[in-house]
Amino acid sequence: MSRRPSVASSVASTSMSRLPSISSPPLLRSSSSSLSYVQRSASTSAAIAKQPSSLDPDELFTKHSVAEVRNVQLRLRADADAKQEELRLMVGERYRDLLQASTSIIALASASERVRAALDEMRAAVPDPKAQLELALPRRAGDSTKNDSHLNALQSLAAHAKLLLDTPEHLWRLLERKRFLPAAWLFLLARVIHRALVRPAEEGDDEDWKTHGIDVEDQFPLVQRQWETITPFKSQIAYKASLSLRDPAITGEDICAVLLTLHLLDSQPLPKTLDTLLAQRTRSLQAALAHPPTPEDPPTRKAVVRAVRTSLESVLSSIALTLGAARRIFEPAHGLMASALTYIQEPDSATPDGLPADLQISTTSLLGSLPSASSQITLLPESIRGYRPYMGADSSPVAHEHLADRLEKWHTNAATELAKAAGTWLGALDTLADVWAVRRGASAWEEADEQLSGPESVGLLQALDTAVHARAGSIWRAQLADMSTAFTSTLFRALESLSTSSSSDTAHLDASPASFLFRAPPPVSAHDTLGSGSMATQFKAYAERLRAQAKGRAPLLAEVLDTLESRAAALAADLKATEGGAVGTDAYAADADTFFGRIVDALEAQAGEAADAKVLAFVTRVAHELVRSPFLSDVRAGTNAGTKFEQRVDTLRTGALRRWRALAVGEVLAVYSDAWKRSVGVGAAAGPSSALMQALLSVVSASRTVHASVLLDADTRAAGETLRAFIDALLIGDLAPTTVQTRAYVWDLRLLRKLALLWGSGWEDIVERLDERITQAESSIDAPSSSFNPDTVVSDHITRTHVLLAPLLPPGTPVTTGKTGGKASGTVNGLDSSAPPTMELVKPGPRFGLLLVGAVG
Repeated sequence: MSRRPSVASSVASTSMSRLPSISSPPLLRSSSSSLSYVQRSASTSAAIAKQPSSLDPDELFTKHSVAEVRNVQLRLRADADAKQEELRLMVGERYRDLLQASTSIIALASASERVRAALDEMRAAVPDPKAQLELALPRRAGDSTKNDSHLNALQSLAAHAKLLLDTPEHLWRLLERKRFLPAAWLFLLARVIHRALVRPAEEGDDEDWKTHGIDVEDQFPLVQRQWETITPFKSQIAYKASLSLRDPAITGEDICAVLLTLHLLDSQPLPKTLDTLLAQRTRSLQAALAHPPTPEDPPTRKAVVRAVRTSLESVLSSIALTLGAARRIFEPAHGLMASALTYIQEPDSATPDGLPADLQISTTSLLGSLPSASSQITLLPESIRGYRPYMGADSSPVAHEHLADRLEKWHTNAATELAKAAGTWLGALDTLADVWAVRRGASAWEEADEQLSGPESVGLLQALDTAVHARAGSIWRAQLADMSTAFTSTLFRALESLSTSSSSDTAHLDASPASFLFRAPPPVSAHDTLGSGSMATQFKAYAERLRAQAKGRAPLLAEVLDTLESRAAALAADLKATEGGAVGTDAYAADADTFFGRIVDALEAQAGEAADAKVLAFVTRVAHELVRSPFLSDVRAGTNAGTKFEQRVDTLRTGALRRWRALAVGEVLAVYSDAWKRSVGVGAAAGPSSALMQALLSVVSASRTVHASVLLDADTRAAGETLRAFIDALLIGDLAPTTVQTRAYVWDLRLLRKLALLWGSGWEDIVERLDERITQAESSIDAPSSSFNPDTVVSDHITRTHVLLAPLLPPGTPVTTGKTGGKASGTVNGLDSSAPPTMELVKPGPRFGLLLVGAVG
């Protein structure tokens, strides 16, 4: 054998052989040629490279120089190397494919040999058709009948086997569509078919395979393997049917079909199927209650309310479906279960009224609904086509008492679980209006529901109301607690501001309410208004400031009261949204009583710690405003809560006013004493001293700190009580005027006596004590004070000062002088121009100082 040439040599020889013959170019030996040897060599090499590969080597050496031939050699060698590298890469990449292809070819060859051998065996085993036909011609009539029965048996066997083979696919399809009753029926039918194929024939059987020479177990092992494939479907059908009872969207007809499936498949007694239904519905209810409502994004207030309401209505619908379906299915007389069992046991009788089409099932209708079994029905024996599941003694209906007892227990447990879950879900709602919106939705659902009985509906609503009222109570208790806490903190800050920062503008206005009452609010500026809307807004704000000023509520007092009133108004609006349902029980009244007690306790605590007249005056004003504030009616909300609130607040106000009066009178008496000590030569003029006038004006000023905010409805005798306390303290005090001051002291006592006489009833003891002190003081004077009538002088003095001392005078009492001129002296025009001035007056201010003139620019 000759050696195969290498790839490179082959390629080289091939290239050489394909080079065409090349004619030798003429040699130009002209010395004037501009082409150099290198240029000629390059052009020649390029020409050789363009020649085909069939160039004869001898001709190449003949026509070209050695250098040119070497160039050709290098080119051919480079081509050979490139081809070799390409071949190497191809082999490396496709070697695995080549191996696999060769292996596949070998396998195909082996398979072909086996097929050929099998065909040869079949050809040898099958007799010649012509010879078989010749043997069959002289047959007898009895053989034809025998062959027909054998053919029918084979066809029936084929129909049995075909139905058994198709059963798994049909079962899968029925389970996917959640048609559990047809699936259970088909499984039971497959079991009957399997038994008919494998068990020995008995008397009355339609088919006896042994008589036809057919041994199904030996000749058709596929039947047993197929039954082993079908057997696990029993547990799957029962399990999936039981799980389907947890579906919230399941209907009563579907529930009856599932329970009938369990009854036929597992031979469960009907009471046990009822227990299965209630157990699965309990798990469904627990799963629904375990998942809180999820509002949509973003979780707005309305979205949260809608989510809670939808979840509660879904749970209520699930409970109603369970109870209603159980009664409809297991009712002894006309229940769906009894009707379905009657239809199954007596298919030829009339169809019971109200029986759904899904429950009117039979073997014929089932096989007719299967895609591949409808054409085989006629090949099946009558025992298969008329098959009905066996109904034993466990098919007796559920007793009415047992059904009612089980449903009542389940309803009680469901209501308890509903109340717990509803309490948790309602915790996401922050207002009474939202809680009652959910409750109204549940009530509307109850009115539209037709599955629950009256006691069951009432029980569910009572369970829901328990959670609703519990959540409502926590909401209003939180609001009341926030109100009392805010009131306590605001009151504490206000009193602290009065006691420590009296120089501030806010504290000054509350310490002197009269200044706030006559303080002009900022006027409306035309330069700040850019349009009619802005102008209207400014005038509205200006009017609001005037109204607040007319109420007499200084800034700190308004802040304390607004803390209660704003929150109480919000609570009242929230309670109104419940249509009286939230306050219909005694729970709210008890919580409101507790709230009122906290308000009074906070006020009493601050009043007990107060040691300043300004603080006590503020507490008195707060107490006075509380009993007249609209927050009382808002918090009471139509109940009788806080019946003792006014009484306790009035008692507190009286005590604080008494303590304030003692402190105020002490300060006024100190002013009076200091003025007496600074006075020199007092007593020359007939009339009260300036020290007394300063003291009386101090009493008026102090009274205004308490009553300036309630000028219209204050106790008219409150300032008089302060005056009485001052007179009493003056008479008890140890004021010892000098001999020179005694005459003025007597005039002071006479003025106080005149004021006491004006008050009339109840002041007799003060008048008597003043008379004694006047008599005692006059006895120490050597000469009479003047020729004036004392009563006339004092009356004239009161007439001239009744505007300044108006709070100390009883209302409605005419004040006249002792003159007989007939001119009314109760007015400024009735005053005597020659009378001495009552007190030293300061220099009058500029004219029109009180006019409200807005600054421009």
